Amino acid sequence: MRIASTDNRLIMSITDPPIPRTHPFFKEHSVMTVIPSLASLALAATFLAPAALAQSTDSLTSSSAQINRLAVTLEATQGNRAAGTITLSPDNRGLRVTGTVTGLDANSEHGFHFHEHGDCSAPDASSAGDHFNPDGHAHGHPDTRQRHAGAMRNLKTDGSGRAEVDMYVDLLTLGDGGKYDVVGTALIVHADADDYTSQPVGNAGARLSCGVVERPAAVQSADEDNGNG
Repeated sequence: MRIASTDNRLIMSITDPPIPRTHPFFKEHSVMTVIPSLASLALAATFLAPAALAQSTDSLTSSSAQINRLAVTLEATQGNRAAGTITLSPDNRGLRVTGTVTGLDANSEHGFHFHEHGDCSAPDASSAGDHFNPDGHAHGHPDTRQRHAGAMRNLKTDGSGRAEVDMYVDLLTLGDGGKYDVVGTALIVHADADDYTSQPVGNAGARLSCGVVERPAAVQSADEDNGNG
């Protein structure tokens, strides 16, 4: 800590040797003025330093680290056969969604969305709730900004009922704890095509398959160790 007189003629460190009483500084400033000033500064440092440290620590631990790659297993709902594995990986173009879904009708289209709850426990996957929609927009085409954030383009199958998935979805993030983070949501494959117009979910029909977007165990453990659990 360093202290200067008002005209900057003296700079003093609290670790420096004592200043002689004959120094010109003491001709202009009484000891009763200097000592309380030093005491006030020391007291302020005592209270402010822990608060600053706590604030710095909070900033380091308040948000989760982004996940670079995560696999979601899609399982068929009751009475259906649709299943597959979807991989999520964020990059500078958005959230990349890749994978394969089988057990669908041949040469068909199917609505494909992130839903708000990571819960596939209901036989019809109704436990996953509505579309992931943190902005509260009406349902719309996935290429527009005025849409459910979790809306994606329809899956298209080949002659064997297999759909290859490879698309980018803007807005969405993976594991950063932000508004558009899809960790804790569910991926749903629907029986029919999403028309991107009908409210509230595009008339996409029943839920054929459901998979929970879960934080990998290793990342979960690391977050808990850092106080984010």
